[in-house]
Parts: sequence; C-alpha cells; structure tokens
Amino acid sequence: MKKEYDAVIVGGGPGGSSTALFLKKNGVDKVLLIDKAKFPRDKICGDAFSGKSVGIAKELGIAQDFEKVPHEGVYGVLFSSPKGTMVEIPFPGAEGKKNAKPGFCVRRINGDNVLFQNARKAVDTLEEFTITDLLWENGFVAGFEKKGRGPKKFLDIILAYEKDRGAIDGLKFISTPSRRIYKKHQLIRPVRQGFGMAVVSTSQGIMTDKEVRKKKIGGQVLFEIW
Repeated sequence: MKKEYDAVIVGGGPGGSSTALFLKKNGVDKVLLIDKAKFPRDKICGDAFSGKSVGIAKELGIAQDFEKVPHEGVYGVLFSSPKGTMVEIPFPGAEGKKNAKPGFCVRRINGDNVLFQNARKAVDTLEEFTITDLLWENGFVAGFEKKGRGPKKFLDIILAYEKDRGAIDGLKFISTPSRRIYKKHQLIRPVRQGFGMAVVSTSQGIMTDKEVRKKKIGGQVLFEIW
C-alpha cells in the first residue's frame, strides 16, 4: 500500500524522535520517522541529558519513562583547578538533592530508545533503511512504498508533483562503480543554472553542490538531478 506523508524525518535519534512527537502533538497526522539502525542502538556520547532536555521530555509527557531505564542524576557542576581548589555550582532546584533531578546521565542505547519507542506509538516508523535525505529536503520526493523482504528490501520512490508536472525532469550518474569522479569544490558547478543539484559524497557526509561550495570541500560527485 502506498502512503504519502506531510513530514518525513530522517534520523530517529533524540532530535528526530522529539520532532515527530511534537508534530503529532500539534496536529500533523501523516508523519514518517526513518532510521538506518534498528532500535535500541548505541552511540558514542557523553550521555548527558540536560535540564532543558528534561523540560522538553516533560512537555512531551514522557519524562517518567526515563525513570524506568538505568541512569544517574546530575545535580550540578564541579570545577577543579590543578591545585585542587574546587567550586561546586548546583543546578536550580537541586540544592541538597532533595528535589526532582534537574538532569541526568543515561546511555544513548537506553535514552534514545525511550524517545524512539514513544515516537513509534505516535507516528509511522521505518528502521534499517538508509535514505539520502537530500532528495526529501529539496522537494524531489513525496513518499515511497516499502517492498521486498530481508536482504531484498527496497523502496519504490513516489516522485513529487507540482501542477501535474513531476519534480524530476532528469537524472545523470556522474560516478559509477568502475569510474569514480572526484572534484575540488571550485570545479563543482551549479546544475541547470541552479534549478537542479549535484549530490556529492564528502568527508563530512553527503551534500549538495551548493553546500560543498559554501563549505569549500570537494568530494566524489555521485549524480546530478534536475
């Protein structure tokens, strides 16, 4: 069954899952949340969940769910000099550790999963899929259909249309498995006078031609789309 969405969020971490929950809370019903991993999944991180993050969790009505997973409360900051002089600054509301935790440390495998599982209850989710989100961000795609099973899973892309005309007029592969094309940012020119875009694989991830020129980094030019 084909479905179209008002919002497609690529990345199911704290930012993506929270965005999905806020969209649903504010009346956006057709939301899809995608992640390349299967939850729960871990990530290298300092694992801090700040007071502002706790406030967002309370606003979403899920703060109590973090109490169900292993964590440690954070009540302030301790500064120490090389000579051993120490200054402790408590967070507001944490004096004496008598009140609710203003913040805490929780492993990403646990904390991220709390957010993702709550998002899963509210919106459609798709795990273990990698999508080049640039196609969504630049208006070329409106939705997709999930097909196949196991290692043969794939996505049937639904192209975006405007006034009965497809958003994509053409696509040209620049690099191929046997011939990879690398260019400096100065040599990556606008596509179709800026009405199209090139997709470039760089040391900082997948970017459009506009982004690589702005950041002044080159890379492998994968394809052009317009």
